[in-house]
Amino acid sequence: MQKYIKVLLMVFGLSQLFSCGQINQLSGWIGNDKKLSQQDSTVMSKWLLDNALKAEDFNVIEPPKGHRGEFSVIVVDQHIESIRAKSVTSLKGLSKLPALSSLELNNFKNADLSDCPTQLKSLRISGKTLA
Repeated sequence: MQKYIKVLLMVFGLSQLFSCGQINQLSGWIGNDKKLSQQDSTVMSKWLLDNALKAEDFNVIEPPKGHRGEFSVIVVDQHIESIRAKSVTSLKGLSKLPALSSLELNNFKNADLSDCPTQLKSLRISGKTLA
């Protein structure tokens, strides 16, 4: 039994070591103009606040990798290209993200798509009441 616990701890430790620095939180990118444009930072900060979401919950992914987890953004050349989130209530303001081409929204609430960004190439939504 002790050998199994040691093996599990070793595997967990190695996985933490290899993943170190690979997951970036959006909170470390907002307000850092070397990582994210000022316009994208401002728009995301407002959008997160409007949806009662936290930047700390979002991982920043850089290509060629795709979304990971329930909350993530893909950033290319300091611009947000794709967002994956859940329990979103508003899309207002996202049209001001010039590179945004993809949205994936799970458990979408209030289903008002009137503020959907027109520049989107891909939109995936799920929820109980979609109109």
